[in-house]
Order: sequence, then structure tokens, then C-alpha cells
Amino acid sequence: MKIRIVRMVLIVTIMTFCWSCGSSDRLDSDSANDRSAEDHESSAIERDAALAAAGIVNTTCPIMNQEVDPSLSVNYEGTKVGLCCQGCFSKWYELSDAEKRAKLAAVTTDSGSD
Repeated sequence: MKIRIVRMVLIVTIMTFCWSCGSSDRLDSDSANDRSAEDHESSAIERDAALAAAGIVNTTCPIMNQEVDPSLSVNYEGTKVGLCCQGCFSKWYELSDAEKRAKLAAVTTDSGSD
């Protein structure tokens, strides 16, 4: 019985973790169970502003397709390319220039259509 309860708590904890913002709201909290869509949007806007302030041209890691960490970047052909984790540095440097350009193009969007 004890193992089953621990397993249920673990599952609930995993299910309430937000992968996009790192929030881990608990289901039994007095406030809303999950962060609202506005909070997620606000977090994304703040993250994008931090990336822009750092001069990073992408919001998605070209290696792992995860959100970029504004503190992790490499310079490539005059631009700052954001990465999601320390492990992506070695993977980035192993790529040929053609592969780097292709991966960067895949995660960089033209926002000229505002």
C-alpha cells in the first residue's frame, strides 16, 4: 500500500510539472492548480526579451529542439546562437558549417510579418 501511494505522488508530481517554464505547481495548493495561459505567455515573452537583450537569434536550441537558455550561446558567422544546455556545445562544434547553417535556419524564424 505504501509503495502505491508513493508511486501516485510521484505521478502527480510529474504531471504537474510544466516543461515550458519550469513551474511545478502542486495540485493541492489553495491557488489555481496550474499556472494560467497568461502566465505561460508572460514567461515566454520575458524569455524572448532576455534572448533579444543578449543578442541571441533563436529561441529553440538547434541541437536538441528545446528552449534556449539565455546564458548559453556560441558565436557563429557574426550571430549569437543560443543553446539549451552545456552538452550542446560539443555537439555544435562537431557539426560542419553546412550542418550548422541548416540547423540554425530550422530554428530561426523571420518575424518581419508582425
